[in-house]
Amino acid sequence: MLMCWGPYVLMCIYACFEDVKVVSPKLRMVLPVVAKTNPIFNALLYSFGNEFYRGGVWHFLTGQKIVDPVIKKSK
Repeated sequence: MLMCWGPYVLMCIYACFEDVKVVSPKLRMVLPVVAKTNPIFNALLYSFGNEFYRGGVWHFLTGQKIVDPVIKKSK
C-alpha cells in the first residue's frame, strides 16, 4: 500500500505548500494511476500467501486440481 499511495501522497502534500506546476505534468498524471493499482497488488500478494487460493487459480487456468500427497501413518 505504501509503494502505491506513498508517492501520490507526497506529491499532494507538496502541492499543499508549494507550487504544483513545478512537478512534471507526466508525473502528475502517472502517480494517481499508480496509486489506483493498489487493489491489483493486494490480489497478487494474497494469491502468493494463500494455498487454497493458489489451488483455485491453478484449477481455473489449467482445469487440473492440485492433489495433496497422501502421507501414510505407521503404527
